[in-house]
Amino acid sequence: MAANMENLPEHLLLDILSLVPASDLICNCRLVCSQWRDLVDLPVLWKRKFQKRDSDSSPMPLAFYIFSHLEKNLIKNPDGQDGLDSWEIQTPAEGHWETEELSIEDSKRIHEIIDPFEFGIFGERDEDAPVQLYKCFVARNRPCSKSQLITLKDEGYWDELMDEARPSIVVEDFVSVGPGSCYKLTVKLLSADSEVLQEHQYEEPGVTSWHPVAHAFNNYPQGVRHILFEHKGHKEAKRLKRYRFFPSEDREPSRGETRVLQSTITLEPPPMTEVDEYDEVHDYISVHGYGYNYFNDYK
Repeated sequence: MAANMENLPEHLLLDILSLVPASDLICNCRLVCSQWRDLVDLPVLWKRKFQKRDSDSSPMPLAFYIFSHLEKNLIKNPDGQDGLDSWEIQTPAEGHWETEELSIEDSKRIHEIIDPFEFGIFGERDEDAPVQLYKCFVARNRPCSKSQLITLKDEGYWDELMDEARPSIVVEDFVSVGPGSCYKLTVKLLSADSEVLQEHQYEEPGVTSWHPVAHAFNNYPQGVRHILFEHKGHKEAKRLKRYRFFPSEDREPSRGETRVLQSTITLEPPPMTEVDEYDEVHDYISVHGYGYNYFNDYK
């Protein structure tokens, strides 16, 4: 069959594949050849399947596959590789944002947190191995903020999918805060007319050691169409003036500065409530390496 279909234009092949049950698409059609694999992975095909709802395609298994396989970071320029591009900058006073390259020591620390398995059970690592140097954003002289407004439809997540599947919206960040400063992360889920449907705020006073921050939105209201992500660096309130900084042995802590990098927003499979409904798709994804993670709310 594949030999007879290989000369078909791709748009016709897509039309045909859209008629195939979802489980056969994943477990059989995707394995035929690289062309079929690429077609099966196209969001437009899964949008058709989600809207068509053939007899074997209830929305939750489809959503599970879509968000397991098509996960991507919705934050543009998360580490300042492109300067301050893609960020809306607010500097109400003398504060300002800039980018800088991290030291070798800080880059190693970040890499150990991001990819701990590379360092083995006992944290061993080849000392001669090249070190990936990271960039970060720095808020200096306080106060200042930077933000991104993400329109989900522009990223390929159509309205019906968001309302019926309601995937986990997972937010992650890395932060280091100098004494006297305070880091604040605000994430808002917005409706089409910019009404705030749900909001999360995290605030951290001076802690100079790098550490991750994470939060997951689950069971939020229908109607989420935009996500507003904002960093703010500002002066630490007087009542919080108990410095909790832990300077490294080889450098002085930076004062009055907030550093952030590796900011991510990803849409991941919604929490499973009816396990039987997921079994076939879940088994395929597990066997073929489409890993997934579930995050509970935490700071």
